[in-house]
Amino acid sequence: MRKVIAVDTSKLLPTKLRLAVLLDPYFPSHARIIKGISQYLMREEIEVDVVLGNEVNQQSPDIEDIWFDGIIANYADPLQVRAFERSKLPIVAVLEQSESMLQSFNAVSVGINAGACLDMAADTLLSSGVKSIGCFEILEDTRYQTYKSRVHAFNVLSQRLSLTMQSFCGVLTNFQTWKVENQRLIDWINSLPKPCGIIVLNESRARMVVDACLSIGYLIPEEVSIITFSESEMEYSFNKRAVTSIKIPLLSVGELCCELLIRKINRERCPNKNNLISPTGVIYGDTTNIDVSVDPIVLQVNSFIRENFKKGIKVQQVVDSTGYSRTLIERRYKEAMGYSIHKALHDAKLEYAQKLLISTNLSVGEIAKLSGYSSEEYLYRIFRTEVNMTPVDYREKWK
Repeated sequence: MRKVIAVDTSKLLPTKLRLAVLLDPYFPSHARIIKGISQYLMREEIEVDVVLGNEVNQQSPDIEDIWFDGIIANYADPLQVRAFERSKLPIVAVLEQSESMLQSFNAVSVGINAGACLDMAADTLLSSGVKSIGCFEILEDTRYQTYKSRVHAFNVLSQRLSLTMQSFCGVLTNFQTWKVENQRLIDWINSLPKPCGIIVLNESRARMVVDACLSIGYLIPEEVSIITFSESEMEYSFNKRAVTSIKIPLLSVGELCCELLIRKINRERCPNKNNLISPTGVIYGDTTNIDVSVDPIVLQVNSFIRENFKKGIKVQQVVDSTGYSRTLIERRYKEAMGYSIHKALHDAKLEYAQKLLISTNLSVGEIAKLSGYSSEEYLYRIFRTEVNMTPVDYREKWK
């Protein structure tokens, strides 16, 4: 009689998870995300072997054949998108996006909300009383998805705000072209109505703007305010001013990526397909004249209103977005802004409707819907009360 021997196959399998984190640890923002991944694994006491993006040939078509339990992929890299979109492995994609330009992938994605970042930067500048806002970008940077999403978010913001919004796209220079390119930047800064604010999309480029302003005698921040996005722990050398920046919570991106990947490995459901994380506040420097006592919750409320007023949101929905009580939020908002959240919603919808009446040939009914009003009749009633004329008369007078 043949003897049957039971074998514990679990001992034949690795006791640790093996993860591929296809991010570059030498890239500052990626390093922060990797740190967040590490923090999550340590906190949850999950043992893993990790392969980082700089340790494998990511352009190899057979990268998926390497045995992994799961992959955190950089979907700002088209090669990785093509490699993993049809994969059956558990994959979580890292990709900064804007709510107004969400890309749909098979993989669950996690990233910074570019629209919320630009909104908070603009609100910070507007609180200082600027008359115009500029956006500074470098052509070479905009080849990366992160900066493409920020450029798009600025363009969307420009359509919502009723003040001068101009962008400047510079190029990386050599010794021969630096003087010409610097003069282009100076000419653009001179063209902005003062006082103005400038949003620098890449924090490593902020010094270029500061130096250009100081070289032609502009007062910072009295005449030109400058704000950027804090993505790394680096302190850039030779900065003549500490640049105000929006806090980008890349550690949170890393932690959420890892949490969702572990869920997928365990075949648990992930609540959301696209997960966008908003900025957490402002790091005040020398380049804005905002009082450090400005309430960050007020900036959060203004950002939510600008992003959602066209959906016809109510005050309670604005309050709910903060996680605090209505009494507290309305009091703090009124103290900081001098008017109510209801008026902020009202003004945002009315200004947008006025802009569409002048700049488009859309019908009044279409404009009412796009501006967040419940009906065309209600828009007429608002115009008669606030503007002392009908929408049609307003269009005829100002178009």
